[in-house]
Amino acid sequence: MCSLHNGQYGGVFHYVNTDDAELAARLSEVPAKHGLPPHNAIWEAPDSAVLAPGVLRMPSVPGLVSSADYASRHGTTTVITEVPYWEDPRAGDTSPCGRNLAELVGEAMALLDETAAALKMITPEPVTDTPFHRAYQDGLRMLHGVRANWSNQVDRPATVAEQCSFEVLPHMMRIRLAGALLRVLDAERRPATEAEAVFGHWCELADRSLPGTPIPLHRLADVQVESALVAAHAVSKTA
Repeated sequence: MCSLHNGQYGGVFHYVNTDDAELAARLSEVPAKHGLPPHNAIWEAPDSAVLAPGVLRMPSVPGLVSSADYASRHGTTTVITEVPYWEDPRAGDTSPCGRNLAELVGEAMALLDETAAALKMITPEPVTDTPFHRAYQDGLRMLHGVRANWSNQVDRPATVAEQCSFEVLPHMMRIRLAGALLRVLDAERRPATEAEAVFGHWCELADRSLPGTPIPLHRLADVQVESALVAAHAVSKTA
Protein backbone atom coordinates (compact mmCIF):
# COMPACT_ATOMS: atom_id res chain seq x y z
CA MET A 1 0.00 0.00 0.00
CA CYS A 2 1.45 3.33 -1.06
CA SER A 3 0.20 6.52 0.59
CA LEU A 4 1.24 9.77 -1.08
CA HIS A 5 1.88 12.61 1.34
CA ASN A 6 3.69 15.92 1.35
CA GLY A 7 6.30 16.81 3.95
CA GLN A 8 5.95 20.48 3.04
CA TYR A 9 9.59 21.55 3.17
CA GLY A 10 13.15 20.22 3.07
CA GLY A 11 13.79 16.87 1.41
CA VAL A 12 12.12 13.60 0.43
CA PHE A 13 11.58 10.90 3.03
CA HIS A 14 9.62 7.68 3.38
CA TYR A 15 7.92 5.90 6.24
CA VAL A 16 7.78 2.12 5.92
CA ASN A 17 6.27 -0.55 8.18
CA THR A 18 8.93 -3.17 7.43
CA ASP A 19 12.61 -3.69 8.22
CA ASP A 20 13.31 -4.86 4.65
CA ALA A 21 16.87 -3.58 4.08
CA GLU A 22 16.69 -3.92 0.30
CA LEU A 23 13.46 -1.90 0.08
CA ALA A 24 14.94 0.81 2.31
CA ALA A 25 18.10 0.98 0.20
CA ARG A 26 16.14 1.24 -3.05
CA LEU A 27 13.83 3.93 -1.69
CA SER A 28 16.79 5.95 -0.42
CA GLU A 29 18.13 6.14 -4.00
CA VAL A 30 14.97 7.68 -5.46
CA PRO A 31 15.34 11.37 -4.44
CA ALA A 32 18.81 11.82 -5.97
CA LYS A 33 17.57 10.47 -9.32
CA HIS A 34 15.27 13.47 -9.47
CA GLY A 35 17.76 16.01 -8.15
CA LEU A 36 16.24 16.25 -4.68
CA PRO A 37 17.85 15.75 -1.27
CA PRO A 38 16.71 13.10 1.19
CA HIS A 39 15.40 14.36 4.51
CA ASN A 40 17.95 12.90 6.90
CA ALA A 41 16.34 13.53 10.27
CA ILE A 42 13.74 12.20 12.66
CA TRP A 43 11.56 15.19 13.44
CA GLU A 44 7.87 14.29 13.45
CA ALA A 45 7.82 11.06 15.49
CA PRO A 46 10.83 10.55 17.80
CA ASP A 47 10.18 6.82 18.13
CA SER A 48 10.79 6.30 14.41
CA ALA A 49 13.99 4.48 13.40
CA VAL A 50 16.34 5.32 10.53
CA LEU A 51 16.67 2.40 8.08
CA ALA A 52 18.53 4.28 5.33
CA PRO A 53 19.05 7.93 4.36
CA GLY A 54 15.56 9.42 4.09
CA VAL A 55 13.84 6.12 5.03
CA LEU A 56 12.21 5.72 8.46
CA ARG A 57 10.61 2.75 10.17
CA MET A 58 7.23 4.13 11.18
CA PRO A 59 6.20 3.65 14.80
CA SER A 60 3.25 1.41 15.54
CA VAL A 61 0.10 3.30 16.44
CA PRO A 62 -1.85 1.92 19.43
CA GLY A 63 -5.42 0.98 18.67
CA LEU A 64 -4.82 0.37 14.95
CA VAL A 65 -5.84 3.92 14.11
CA SER A 66 -3.62 4.29 11.03
CA SER A 67 -4.21 2.70 7.65
CA ALA A 68 -0.76 1.06 7.88
CA ASP A 69 -1.54 -0.60 11.20
CA TYR A 70 -4.96 -1.69 9.98
CA ALA A 71 -3.60 -3.18 6.75
CA SER A 72 -0.66 -4.88 8.49
CA ARG A 73 -3.01 -7.49 9.95
CA HIS A 74 -3.27 -8.78 6.37
CA GLY A 75 0.50 -8.78 5.85
CA THR A 76 0.46 -5.53 3.86
CA THR A 77 3.67 -3.61 3.26
CA THR A 78 3.08 0.15 3.54
CA VAL A 79 5.22 2.91 2.07
CA ILE A 80 4.36 6.54 2.82
CA THR A 81 6.23 8.92 0.53
CA GLU A 82 6.65 12.45 1.87
CA VAL A 83 7.69 15.02 -0.74
CA PRO A 84 8.43 18.71 -0.05
CA TYR A 85 6.97 21.63 -1.98
CA TRP A 86 10.10 23.63 -1.14
CA GLU A 87 13.60 22.16 -1.38
CA ASP A 88 16.29 22.94 1.19
CA PRO A 89 19.62 21.10 0.81
CA ARG A 90 20.19 21.42 4.56
CA ALA A 91 17.63 18.64 5.03
CA GLY A 92 20.11 16.08 3.72
CA ASP A 93 23.19 17.34 5.57
CA THR A 94 24.22 15.11 8.47
CA SER A 95 27.29 17.14 9.46
CA PRO A 96 27.29 18.82 12.91
CA CYS A 97 25.54 22.20 13.07
CA GLY A 98 27.30 23.38 16.22
CA ARG A 99 24.21 23.26 18.41
CA ASN A 100 22.67 20.82 20.88
CA LEU A 101 19.63 18.81 19.79
CA ALA A 102 17.83 19.38 23.10
CA GLU A 103 18.11 23.13 22.60
CA LEU A 104 16.71 22.95 19.06
CA VAL A 105 13.83 20.72 20.14
CA GLY A 106 13.08 22.93 23.13
CA GLU A 107 12.89 26.05 20.96
CA ALA A 108 10.57 24.30 18.50
CA MET A 109 8.31 22.99 21.27
CA ALA A 110 8.06 26.47 22.80
CA LEU A 111 6.85 27.77 19.44
CA LEU A 112 4.30 24.95 19.25
CA ASP A 113 3.04 25.98 22.71
CA GLU A 114 2.68 29.57 21.45
CA THR A 115 0.86 28.26 18.37
CA ALA A 116 -1.64 26.28 20.45
CA ALA A 117 -2.31 29.29 22.69
CA ALA A 118 -2.80 31.64 19.72
CA LEU A 119 -5.19 29.24 17.99
CA LYS A 120 -7.18 28.76 21.19
CA MET A 121 -7.77 32.51 21.39
CA ILE A 122 -9.17 32.77 17.84
CA THR A 123 -11.08 29.47 17.60
CA PRO A 124 -14.81 29.89 18.29
CA GLU A 125 -17.12 27.15 19.47
CA PRO A 126 -18.29 25.14 16.44
CA VAL A 127 -21.79 25.75 15.15
CA THR A 128 -22.06 22.49 13.22
CA ASP A 129 -20.06 19.27 12.98
CA THR A 130 -18.44 19.65 9.56
CA PRO A 131 -15.59 17.64 7.97
CA PHE A 132 -13.52 20.85 8.14
CA HIS A 133 -14.04 21.11 11.89
CA ARG A 134 -13.11 17.44 12.42
CA ALA A 135 -9.97 17.87 10.31
CA TYR A 136 -9.00 20.95 12.30
CA GLN A 137 -9.48 19.12 15.59
CA ASP A 138 -7.38 16.22 14.30
CA GLY A 139 -4.66 18.73 13.44
CA LEU A 140 -4.75 20.15 16.96
CA ARG A 141 -4.48 16.65 18.42
CA MET A 142 -1.46 16.04 16.18
CA LEU A 143 0.18 19.24 17.43
CA HIS A 144 -0.32 18.21 21.05
CA GLY A 145 0.87 14.69 20.23
CA VAL A 146 4.09 15.96 18.67
CA ARG A 147 4.62 18.21 21.69
CA ALA A 148 4.15 15.28 24.09
CA ASN A 149 6.32 12.90 22.05
CA TRP A 150 9.28 15.28 22.17
CA SER A 151 8.99 15.93 25.93
CA ASN A 152 12.07 13.74 26.55
CA GLN A 153 14.69 15.73 24.69
CA VAL A 154 17.94 14.14 23.54
CA ASP A 155 21.09 15.82 24.86
CA ARG A 156 23.61 15.41 22.04
CA PRO A 157 25.16 17.41 19.18
CA ALA A 158 22.63 18.12 16.42
CA THR A 159 23.12 17.81 12.68
CA VAL A 160 22.42 20.46 10.05
CA ALA A 161 19.45 18.36 8.90
CA GLU A 162 18.01 18.31 12.42
CA GLN A 163 18.48 22.06 12.78
CA CYS A 164 16.63 22.56 9.50
CA SER A 165 13.87 20.17 10.59
CA PHE A 166 13.14 21.82 13.91
CA GLU A 167 13.20 25.26 12.32
CA VAL A 168 10.57 24.06 9.85
CA LEU A 169 8.30 22.11 12.22
CA PRO A 170 6.59 25.07 13.99
CA HIS A 171 6.09 26.95 10.69
CA MET A 172 4.59 23.88 9.03
CA MET A 173 2.18 23.03 11.81
CA ARG A 174 0.89 26.53 12.52
CA ILE A 175 0.31 27.42 8.86
CA ARG A 176 -1.51 24.13 8.29
CA LEU A 177 -3.70 24.66 11.34
CA ALA A 178 -4.46 28.31 10.67
CA GLY A 179 -5.37 27.41 7.09
CA ALA A 180 -7.64 24.64 8.35
CA LEU A 181 -9.30 27.06 10.77
CA LEU A 182 -10.04 29.42 7.89
CA ARG A 183 -11.82 26.56 6.11
CA VAL A 184 -13.87 25.90 9.25
CA LEU A 185 -14.93 29.54 9.51
CA ASP A 186 -15.77 29.73 5.82
CA ALA A 187 -17.90 26.57 6.00
CA GLU A 188 -19.79 28.01 8.98
CA ARG A 189 -20.04 31.48 7.34
CA ARG A 190 -18.43 33.14 10.35
CA PRO A 191 -16.14 36.20 10.58
CA ALA A 192 -12.50 35.33 9.93
CA THR A 193 -10.70 38.64 10.39
CA GLU A 194 -8.58 37.49 13.34
CA ALA A 195 -7.76 34.12 11.77
CA GLU A 196 -6.83 35.75 8.46
CA ALA A 197 -4.48 38.15 10.24
CA VAL A 198 -2.80 35.33 12.18
CA PHE A 199 -2.51 33.16 9.06
CA GLY A 200 -0.99 36.03 7.07
CA HIS A 201 1.47 36.86 9.85
CA TRP A 202 2.63 33.24 10.13
CA CYS A 203 3.05 32.98 6.34
CA GLU A 204 5.19 36.13 6.37
CA LEU A 205 7.37 34.69 9.15
CA ALA A 206 7.90 31.48 7.19
CA ASP A 207 8.78 33.42 4.03
CA ARG A 208 11.40 35.42 5.93
CA SER A 209 12.82 32.50 7.89
CA LEU A 210 13.01 29.63 5.41
CA PRO A 211 15.30 29.81 2.34
CA GLY A 212 13.72 26.94 0.41
CA THR A 213 13.23 26.83 -3.36
CA PRO A 214 9.83 25.82 -4.85
CA ILE A 215 9.89 22.46 -6.65
CA PRO A 216 7.94 21.91 -9.88
CA LEU A 217 5.05 19.56 -9.14
CA HIS A 218 5.92 17.15 -11.94
CA ARG A 219 9.21 16.33 -10.20
CA LEU A 220 7.34 15.50 -7.00
CA ALA A 221 4.93 13.29 -8.93
CA ASP A 222 7.92 11.52 -10.53
CA VAL A 223 9.34 10.77 -7.08
CA GLN A 224 6.04 9.40 -5.82
CA VAL A 225 5.46 7.22 -8.89
CA GLU A 226 8.98 5.77 -8.80
CA SER A 227 8.73 5.13 -5.06
CA ALA A 228 5.49 3.21 -5.60
CA LEU A 229 7.09 1.14 -8.36
CA VAL A 230 10.13 0.40 -6.18
CA ALA A 231 7.83 -0.78 -3.40
CA ALA A 232 5.76 -2.92 -5.76
CA HIS A 233 8.91 -4.55 -7.14
CA ALA A 234 10.22 -5.31 -3.65
CA VAL A 235 6.92 -6.85 -2.55
CA SER A 236 6.60 -8.95 -5.73
CA LYS A 237 9.99 -10.55 -5.00
CA THR A 238 8.79 -11.78 -1.62
CA ALA A 239 5.29 -12.85 -2.70
